[in-house]
Amino acid sequence: MKIRKCFLLVMSLVSINFLNLNASESLVSSMKLNLAQKNDKKIFTIEIYQANGKLSSRSEYELKDKNIEKNEIKKLYELEKLGKIDYSSKIIEQYYENGNLKSRLTDIHTKETLEEYDENGKLINEECGE
Repeated sequence: MKIRKCFLLVMSLVSINFLNLNASESLVSSMKLNLAQKNDKKIFTIEIYQANGKLSSRSEYELKDKNIEKNEIKKLYELEKLGKIDYSSKIIEQYYENGNLKSRLTDIHTKETLEEYDENGKLINEECGE
């Protein structure tokens, strides 16, 4: 029953947006959460999109717990917001409005690297930490 209500709500929102029934322009960003298995590793990904549909930031975590299931995505997101997600490595990327990479943080617990880029995609700064 809950699935049907959610489906009807989503369909009505899509219809309103599609028909543009005096709806004002939305300036809200959207988010995509994904949990996938790659090379025997669980990868949790968070993508945040700008109102114009372009990617704003992307966070990718290689999880230590390989038994996490897709129905636990909300729990993973809450842990990530609190900074308590248990990961082997993470990559956090931010993008300019033109789509070029702005910064990339790579953390594998023993080494952390921050790369910063200008709007043309050229590397302007790289910092390594332990």
